[in-house]
Amino acid sequence: MPKPQLKTSIYLDPEILRIISEREVGPGTRSEVVRSAVERYAEICERCRPKLTNDQWKLLFYVLDEEWLAKRLPASYVSAAVQDWEARLGKSGQPHVTELLTALEHAGFPGQVAIVDAAERHCAEQRRNEESPRS
Repeated sequence: MPKPQLKTSIYLDPEILRIISEREVGPGTRSEVVRSAVERYAEICERCRPKLTNDQWKLLFYVLDEEWLAKRLPASYVSAAVQDWEARLGKSGQPHVTELLTALEHAGFPGQVAIVDAAERHCAEQRRNEESPRS
């Protein structure tokens, strides 16, 4: 049985429209192009998410908070954000931070994109939990 369709509107800037139109093959395919791109993105994030310890994820979610995410910085800035946090708090050279930075280096760009994606989802979940009425 096909999945139910939900019609929605989103705002796209000219660059995103250009990217989509390069993939469109005719009328009515825009939704399919967007759906396929989002599905590929989700698959990349799932497959490339680095295997980190719970403490490493907690540190990343602390550093990549809503304020950092709101800046919409490139995923390649994840290591720099951890290094900046490390320098500001005088945590330089601590083994757990060094291990995390090494893991980030080995994660490569797809892994860093997956980390930003995980941080976005973590922040969204926290916000939903804060906004939902307590029973």
